[in-house]
Parts: sequence; structure tokens; C-alpha cells
Amino acid sequence: MWGALFLLTGGVWLLKTLGYLDIPWYELTGFWHFLLVAAGTVLLLAGRRGSGLAGLLVFLAVAGAAVHGAGHAFGRWWGAQGPEDEKSQPFAPEWSPGRKSDPQVFGYAMDDSIRTAAFTFAGGAGTFRLGAPGDSLFEARTESTLIRYVTNLKLNKSDNSAAIELKMEDASLKPRGKGIRNKVDMRLNAGPLWSLDLHLGAGKADFDLSGNRVRKLNLNTGLSEVDIRLGALSALTEVNIGSGIAALKIRVPVQSGCRLEVGGAVNSVRPEGFVQGEDGTFETPDFEAAARKIYIRYDAGVSMVEISRY
Repeated sequence: MWGALFLLTGGVWLLKTLGYLDIPWYELTGFWHFLLVAAGTVLLLAGRRGSGLAGLLVFLAVAGAAVHGAGHAFGRWWGAQGPEDEKSQPFAPEWSPGRKSDPQVFGYAMDDSIRTAAFTFAGGAGTFRLGAPGDSLFEARTESTLIRYVTNLKLNKSDNSAAIELKMEDASLKPRGKGIRNKVDMRLNAGPLWSLDLHLGAGKADFDLSGNRVRKLNLNTGLSEVDIRLGALSALTEVNIGSGIAALKIRVPVQSGCRLEVGGAVNSVRPEGFVQGEDGTFETPDFEAAARKIYIRYDAGVSMVEISRY
């Protein structure tokens, strides 16, 4: 086990030194708490036989917490940005000079006749953001050193609906340059009632939907850190989330009542302003009487869930 660990660590370090890897180490250290959960799971399932692996996971968790807490100075040494830098960027940021990536810009003009819209996104591994509503029906900017994206729009005049898809182009995996980067910034118009179907691999996602009318949100992700901000512009919002290992933060408006149901193997739930019922679900005290309701169903392998009201 130790030989494999040293081989893996040395190989990653060598590839980074040669310039072939540009992994956001600072952001990845934010997942240190999952290592503690994994260590506890190993001890519960394997007992003394898993004590060595559990000890290694605890060591890595402590190291990750120390690095993450050191702040932006240490993070930049690894070639990463801290969370404040990430969130301070505008929708169409100035992309890093000298990086051999391939920016793409997409957009569809808004038609005021559109009443409902569906958006499907498949992004693999990377950094993804849904920002404040824009004037267009849909707009996006991507920057990737690995792949190209394609998009399409289908309009249905009979029911005044639109369907938009943004996905990775088939057979487009062609690394450019020595760094690895996959970043997508998106905006949706505030007018239509949206149904969202989002598929992510690994990385970080920041979805601010507080300015959009959302009827349904389906999110599937692997190893990721996800921040979702929901709005109170729809009378009913249904949210279904499935993940492997994730850190999930959900913020819901005080104007809406909310019910949260969590299922999975090992989950830590930290609700603020919610009451746990006898069936294990969490509800805001005003849920039954609320005129606007948000239903959230979350299934995960190992996760930490933070939910609060704003």
C-alpha cells in the first residue's frame, strides 16, 4: 500500500513539475472532511484490519485542513485561486494570459413569447457557474484545454417553449497546452419558468438561481463541491440531487417553505432553521402554511449537507 502511495504521489508531482498537470490543489483540499468520514466508515466496516488505511486517511485529512486553512498565499503557490478570487470574477472574466486554452462563447436571443424553457448541461470535470440572469435567453462562455462544447436550441411555437442543450462535443478530447482546465460560466433569462437537468463529473459548482423561476432542478454529480442558491419566484420548486462524494450547500429563501429528504450511505446533515420530523425529513416551521414550497430530495454515497435560509 505504501509503495503504491509513494508511486502515485511522485508521479503526480513529476507531471506537475514538467507542466503537464495544472490541478486546482487548493480547491481539492476543501474536501478534507470527507477523508474523516471515509476513515470512520473503514473502521466501522473493517475494524482493526482497516486501521492502517484509516490512519492514512486521517493524516491526509489533517494535512488537507492545514493547507486549506493556510489561505490564498499557499493556494497560489500550487497554481490555484482561493474562493474569494473565484467568486469575485465577472460572468465574462479575463481569461489567464498565455494559457493554451480554447474559449468559446454561446448565446440565444430572448423571445418574449417563451413561457417555459428546459436547459440540459453535461460538463464532465471542472469549474461550473450559473450566474445572475442575463438579457439573452441563454448565454455561456467556456474555457477548456481538453474539449470543445456544442449547443443547440429547439423552439416550440405551439406551446411557447424552448429547449437548450450545452454539452461536450463527441470525440473532441484533444489536450491543448500543458495545463488542464475546464471552466464554464452560464446565464439564464429571468422570464421563463425553467426545468434544469445538470450533469457534472468532479470539481466545483456555484449555481445562483435566486433570480430565476425554477420549476424543477435535477443535478447529478460525482466528487464535487456544490453551492446552490434557490429563489422564491416559483410557487413550487422540486429539486432532486444525486452524488457520489460531495460537499453540498443549499440556501433557500425565507419566503418559501422547504422540505429536505436525505438518503444514502454516510451523510452529515447540518440544517439551520429546519425541524427534523419523525420520518427523518427536515422542514421549515412554516412549511405546511407556506404559499410557496421547495421540495429537495438528496441521495449520496458520502456527503456533507449544509442547508440554511436567507
